[in-house]
Amino acid sequence: MYRDGIDINNEVRDEVFGEYVDELLQEKEALALFKGKIEAFLEALEQKEKTKEQQRHKNNQPRAYSTKIPKDFFEHPLYHDLKEVIITPQKERIISRRWEELQIDFSDKNRRYSGLCDMRVYRVMNRYNYQKLLDKKVALAIPIQTALFQKIQKKYEKQIETYRFVQVSRRLMQEVGYREKEDLQSCMVSEVLEDIRTFIKGRTWVSWYEWIETYKKFGINLEMFIKKEMCGK
Repeated sequence: MYRDGIDINNEVRDEVFGEYVDELLQEKEALALFKGKIEAFLEALEQKEKTKEQQRHKNNQPRAYSTKIPKDFFEHPLYHDLKEVIITPQKERIISRRWEELQIDFSDKNRRYSGLCDMRVYRVMNRYNYQKLLDKKVALAIPIQTALFQKIQKKYEKQIETYRFVQVSRRLMQEVGYREKEDLQSCMVSEVLEDIRTFIKGRTWVSWYEWIETYKKFGINLEMFIKKEMCGK
């Protein structure tokens, strides 16, 4: 059927088809949102079970009157394996502390605060929460043993490697027994690297080759961050 030279049937079909496509797109977006909420719910459920298990473990620990001392009673998080990497929205800044060292926010178990850098840090474990926080320009703590970490590793490669290097350096600078006054006190990458360089340069009894081998044990290439001539070795 034609009207004013236009095939009305085709026009109606196009309109109906367009509405159908719009509905499909809306359903797809709704499904994606639902999937994200399910992932977040399962993550929260898993965390809840872990918290219960930790509480049971804590309740089973020796009390003050016991002669038994837990193996890690005097250990600082710095001496444990790295569980999360922290990335900041500004590449020139770094939060040199680990997630476990940050100030706890009791209103949200996945949010902590760095007093040193005056910055909030959010712990994210899935793409849904990652995308939700990405535009807020906040620091993110991402567990290494997650699919999300594998997904973003290439994008933040330099920041991740720098963060790992700093954590290994902090451990070497402390040696045995953590001392706050001897820890890194800056939130600028350039200043942190300079402090580490100064530390290495000051250990005149340790050769450059020994430093390289020491960092290599932690999977770190020292010369990616500090050159031999910079330390007078």
